[in-house]
Amino acid sequence: MKPAFDSVASYVTENCWPSNQTDSPVQVRTYVCTKNGHWAFTAIIDFAGKLIAFHSICPLQVPVDRQSKVAEFLALANRGTFGRGFLLDFECARVRYITQMQLPGESGRPEVEKEVKATVRRMIKKNLAVMDRYLPGITKVISSNVTPAEAYAVVEPGMR
Repeated sequence: MKPAFDSVASYVTENCWPSNQTDSPVQVRTYVCTKNGHWAFTAIIDFAGKLIAFHSICPLQVPVDRQSKVAEFLALANRGTFGRGFLLDFECARVRYITQMQLPGESGRPEVEKEVKATVRRMIKKNLAVMDRYLPGITKVISSNVTPAEAYAVVEPGMR
């Protein structure tokens, strides 16, 4: 659905993020910078399946000896996130936060297209906000001897 793609592309442009786009699969890739760090962000659109997925990819690789600790932290983090979208990609040793949404069929109706654009923007903002919130904890678990529970307590004070 074109409004979904247009919404992603315009959001990236409005934020002055450099990006590239591919046609097969349809993707918009960029790098974002927030208060807690910077990372790669990709939106992948599956027009046939009417889905759009957003991937925030942690900038740090997870060393093999820290992967079980990071996985434990992600399990804690997923308890506090909508959609439980954190995962550790063992193939590339990266943490991803993934959100996705179903796109409506082609309607051509302006009110539907307007709602799709607004929803896509909200999903992008939510995806980026969650990675920004948990990135310091992920970083602590990767780069220090802080336990997953200790790192989680810093990110989510009062939660256990």
